[in-house]
Amino acid sequence: SQLTYDIGRLKLLAYEYDDALFYLDHADSLCVLEKRDGLLLKVLGLKAKVYEKINQLNEAVVTNERILSLLDEGSQRADYTKQLNNLGFIEQKRGDTEKALKYFLKTLKERELSGFTDDSHIPLLINIGVSHQNLGKYVDAKKFFERALNVVDEKRQPGLKAEIYDLISMTYFSDQDLYNARIYNQFGMDLMTGEQPEVEMELELTASMIYEMLLEYEKALFHYKSYLEIK
Repeated sequence: SQLTYDIGRLKLLAYEYDDALFYLDHADSLCVLEKRDGLLLKVLGLKAKVYEKINQLNEAVVTNERILSLLDEGSQRADYTKQLNNLGFIEQKRGDTEKALKYFLKTLKERELSGFTDDSHIPLLINIGVSHQNLGKYVDAKKFFERALNVVDEKRQPGLKAEIYDLISMTYFSDQDLYNARIYNQFGMDLMTGEQPEVEMELELTASMIYEMLLEYEKALFHYKSYLEIK
């Protein structure tokens, strides 16, 4: 089983995905037969990567769920938590926002049980906020965006802080609260130094949408032109 795993790993590194799956499937069967759970976890981890590479996301979910079932939540909490997060990302790619949110929230709970604080999982808080936003749960979305916002140092990470301001602005916009949408958009704009073009581009686009809804067409056009210039 070790040899077939090694060959499968080399095939994956060579981008030979069909061959990689052939050898990894064989290694999978041998590991189950030989009851080698440690190696089986490695085999399944590579299989999940291959399935993601070839966009077979249903198979990727099934494989990742097998990995989760082999891990002990108590003694292998770090790996267990990582696996929950992986499942969240795959469900997000599959377009199943509710399942993605379920896994992201479980990931957050496990990290908190391990003693991690908000400053150590800012991307996770943002993912949870975006999931809530996509489900139309705007109050919950803002709650998680604010948690992320509160632990980002604007001097060290102005681009990330501005990005979160934009997400909050868009949440207010989606909830038809244009007053607060404009305020948070401006908070983000105030952090721009010309060194974060991708974030600035999103802020300009958000601003153009806000002013269009406010029927302030000159300002909407100004920001849209700024967006196109950066793009």
